[in-house]
Amino acid sequence: SLSVAGGSEQFVYNFSVGYYRNNSQFDVGYWDKINIRLNTEYTFNKYVKLGVDIAPRVESWDDTPNQFSAAMAMDPTTPVFRPQDQWEDNEYNNYQRSYNNQEWNPAGSIARSNAHSRELGAILNTYLQVNPIEKLTLRTQFGANAHYRRSDSFVPKFNMDPLEKQDLNEITRRNQEWFDWNWTNTA
Repeated sequence: SLSVAGGSEQFVYNFSVGYYRNNSQFDVGYWDKINIRLNTEYTFNKYVKLGVDIAPRVESWDDTPNQFSAAMAMDPTTPVFRPQDQWEDNEYNNYQRSYNNQEWNPAGSIARSNAHSRELGAILNTYLQVNPIEKLTLRTQFGANAHYRRSDSFVPKFNMDPLEKQDLNEITRRNQEWFDWNWTNTA
């Protein structure tokens, strides 16, 4: 994280840029974020002041599989893999199906996990403040929050058991957009 601040009696600014990364507790998954923030305020005279804050960001992540409950529910006597003499060319078929319950093999689910998302977004706030007479402040403020997310996922074909299989490869791309705003006027 790096920030710079400065200005004069009329103009004040603060600029910062930061990076954050968090890795999953599994072999699969992470989240990282780059964010920038610029805050400015300009005083035209003793009556009028204008401020602008903008904060764009870029985030990306590989989805961490949610397999804690599956790991707790999996029959503990079931090995992770089938015996090697039963292995097939498709590596995802080589995980052992549970002997005593219907829980999918969590190690196999983690191995097949392949999902990535990227999000671009920005928050913008502006205001204009006017003090026409003593003890009267008129202020208009506009804020906007916009972001776009693209998520890709792939589930490979596998067949461990009639109850734990994916007959066809499945690829998915999903695009989402959000925009909301708020306009406030106060006196």
